[in-house]
Amino acid sequence: MSKFKLAIIGATGTALKRTIPVLTDSEICKVVAIQARDIKKLETAAKEFNIPSYYTDSSEMINSADYDAIFIATPPFMHLDDIKLCLSKQKPIICEKPLARNYEEGLEISKLLKEHISTPFMVAHHFRHQKKVLL
Repeated sequence: MSKFKLAIIGATGTALKRTIPVLTDSEICKVVAIQARDIKKLETAAKEFNIPSYYTDSSEMINSADYDAIFIATPPFMHLDDIKLCLSKQKPIICEKPLARNYEEGLEISKLLKEHISTPFMVAHHFRHQKKVLL
């Protein structure tokens, strides 16, 4: 069985510190493409984590890379534009929290997702430290 292939937009911030290292030894998922603005950081990350493709342009990555899902790890002020871009590929999208900067932006994202209801979407958030979830 082949591994699930993940492409990451905004891969040199928190994704580089937390997400990519955790996925390095995953038996089910492999990071196959990363995107960020800083080419030197991308080159270093690609080499360190054996990631085959890296891009400074997110459009180029989502249109060129071979992946099963997109992880949006950019800062929240970029999420709306990144989601718009990613929806065009009709592949599952995971977006880092917080989803939006404000209520209005959240409504706009919600409207977009309703227009693309067949594209799987989720916010990357866990509840394990929430009081209501602790047993």
